[in-house]
Amino acid sequence: MELNYIILKQGKIAEQIGRALEMKTALVLNSRQRKSLSGTDEWMRRTARVLDELIAGGYTILSSLEMTTYEFTVWYAGSHGGRLAVFVPVYGGEDARDETLRCMTDFGLDPRRTVFFPYVTDVPRQRHKDLWPERDAGLMAAAGLVVPVSIRPGGNLETLLAGIAPEKVRRGYMIDYPEGHPVKRTKLPEMPRKMLPGWDCLTHWTSSSHGPFPGETSAEYYESIFGDTAGFSHSALHALGRIIGSGVIYGGSGGIRGGRRAVSFTADDPYESLGRMFWRSRRQRYTFEPYGIAFDRAWLESIGARPVIYGADEDYDEMDESDQPFFQSSGRDNRWEGEREWRIAGDLRLSGAPPGSIRIIVPARADEERLREYVGIIPVEVIVLSE
Repeated sequence: MELNYIILKQGKIAEQIGRALEMKTALVLNSRQRKSLSGTDEWMRRTARVLDELIAGGYTILSSLEMTTYEFTVWYAGSHGGRLAVFVPVYGGEDARDETLRCMTDFGLDPRRTVFFPYVTDVPRQRHKDLWPERDAGLMAAAGLVVPVSIRPGGNLETLLAGIAPEKVRRGYMIDYPEGHPVKRTKLPEMPRKMLPGWDCLTHWTSSSHGPFPGETSAEYYESIFGDTAGFSHSALHALGRIIGSGVIYGGSGGIRGGRRAVSFTADDPYESLGRMFWRSRRQRYTFEPYGIAFDRAWLESIGARPVIYGADEDYDEMDESDQPFFQSSGRDNRWEGEREWRIAGDLRLSGAPPGSIRIIVPARADEERLREYVGIIPVEVIVLSE
């Protein structure tokens, strides 16, 4: 089906969108929220209520990629029968049509009800936040109606709202901006320090995620988050359950030079790995958590798994191309070499594993029970670290 998109020229975002949209439009505004989203978050429930009313009132919903608050609006309006106009940032060297198609596919949007506005900018992707003030101001000016929900006092959106004509701002849905914005650090459970005799496996540990899991679309992510009113649907336990349920570990590109996708493992005994699970304040999550899946080393080696090649950053360009996906910087004082990391390129499908070659690892018996509630039968051995 043909894409409906209009490439915006740099500058004058509002005028260009206004000329293209001959319909009444509304923009729902939220400041940045905490990273670990939950379907119980008040800003999310209130935003959904506002969108339901706007869609029923015949409004076309303006929104954007980047920032979970905008993206939640894109997903919710698109999946609930709304008409959408989506601002798509296109950074230096990227193709406007490709980025638009990626957005439509990732969010499961109906091209018959969606017009896309790719905005080609000279701003490099690594400095994408530099574009946000211009985007926010342009969307506010273009919208016929602006509905603020959860706005940070003294923030950029509050400043921009003060400059909007009062008659086009509907403030009746506003809630207090939540305090305690950062993710709270949770304490990992205490476990004995011992070794498993004869351990010759490679373990893939999971961690909580503040975005889609590898192999998960944004539409699936926001549907999962919004639908789980019991808590946080993207915990390390959920990540492990997703692997068991799908039968696939999808490779990621985080921390891998060149953007190549791979699945990572450690050759450490599981109890050795416990000492490497530390909190990363910048990412607001642990490096990994005590929920994992382990495979016999011999089988993984037979299908292409290799230990990473530790070295200095400048070594990468001198390597054979076939070795580059396995490169890992040694880090300051060779700190990363102790992880004993292995990788396999691409994705790993569990269906090819020989019988008896897979083990599931959880911290406590209660976690095993929770995992069974999530995925049903677990057809492999389960190792409980606390026992």
